[in-house]
Order: sequence, then structure tokens, then C-alpha cells
Amino acid sequence: NSVHDCSSATKGRGTILGVQLDAESHPVVLQYQAFTDFYGESVLNLISFATGTQEVFNLLTIETLPNLIGFCIMPDNRIILAIYQAGFINLYELDQNGETHLMWSKDFSANNLWGSRLYLIPAGQDILDLFVWETSDPAIRDNWGYISHERVPVPVSNTDATAPEVLPATITTYPNPF
Repeated sequence: NSVHDCSSATKGRGTILGVQLDAESHPVVLQYQAFTDFYGESVLNLISFATGTQEVFNLLTIETLPNLIGFCIMPDNRIILAIYQAGFINLYELDQNGETHLMWSKDFSANNLWGSRLYLIPAGQDILDLFVWETSDPAIRDNWGYISHERVPVPVSNTDATAPEVLPATITTYPNPF
């Protein structure tokens, strides 16, 4: 039982959108940082705290903060990010180098995204539950809404360069036993 002070790492990196614990109970923080530079782009930062260290990953460069965004950490420590983008909910997996890879996408039309929420919950080693709560009226605080649920398979990707290539199975026999 230890207390992690995340203040110094998160200061100046934007709005905190979510916090999760990895398999070793280290906090992982998702932040949105809007830049006011010439390009006007913004970035999603993921900060992973290991014992005594911190890693900052710039996940995606985006134009504006999506109304629906969430992330989770699978039991095997894979980080999955969900973002509503242009009528789709997209799931991305974060690799060891901090790169995001689109792994799943689904058409999602919603009437009221402002004030709505997206949640990801691991349901096993390679399955997660995606929940979207869509408010019935974004102008009314604490209003009722609609809940959508999707169970999504998230198999382990084969992007590990150190893993050996799987070869096609072959069988040869000599002499023919029949």
C-alpha cells in the first residue's frame, strides 16, 4: 500500500480524462492537452507510472477532444483506448513503443453526445465490455439516458517482433502406410 503522487507528471499536460491501475497496481493516467500553437492540434497523453519512474506516451494527435473517450487495461497489461470519431467508435491498442494500432471499429450514431460517457471494462483476457451512456437531453444535468453495450473480442495481436513466425503445418509420410 503506497501513495503515488502524480502531480508533477500530470501538471501542464492537460485535462485528466481517466485513471486506471495496471497489473502491478501502478496508476496510468489519460490526459487531453490542447495546444495553442500554429497548427492548432491537440494530443492525447498517456502517463504510465512504474515504481519510481514515469513514461509519457503521446498517443494521438487530434483536432478537438472527442465527446466519447475511454481506456482500460486488460489483465495482461495491454492498454486499449476507445474514441468516438466521425460516426464510429474506434478501439486502439497501445504497443510497447507507445504507438496506437486500430483494432476494431463500429458505426455508432448518437443524437446527444455532449455529456454522454463511454466505459471499457475487461471481461477476460481477450474480451472487453464497451458501454455507452447517451444522455436524452444534454441541457439537463443528471438526466436519464440510453445505455448501449457491446462485447468486443480483443485477441492478442501478433505484432511482437521477437515472436517467431507461425509456419503452415505440413505432414509428410514415407512410405505410405496404406
